Amino acid sequence: MKILLWVPVVVFALLSLRAIAFVAYQGLNGTAFEDEEIIVAGIGLVCGWIAWVMYKTLIRPGKKPRP
Repeated sequence: MKILLWVPVVVFALLSLRAIAFVAYQGLNGTAFEDEEIIVAGIGLVCGWIAWVMYKTLIRPGKKPRP
């Protein structure tokens, strides 16, 4: 059942990594960023944040206190 929780986290993390790779590639080429590329980078940041929040809240909600 935990696989159902991991699937969206992995999807959002991969989208974030794709956006980071795209921004790094454009930055290494030395070309100026256009509006569409800035939108892609922003979407990648949002996807990374969503993946982190989903991981923290759904998969690892925190340690249980010891008795």
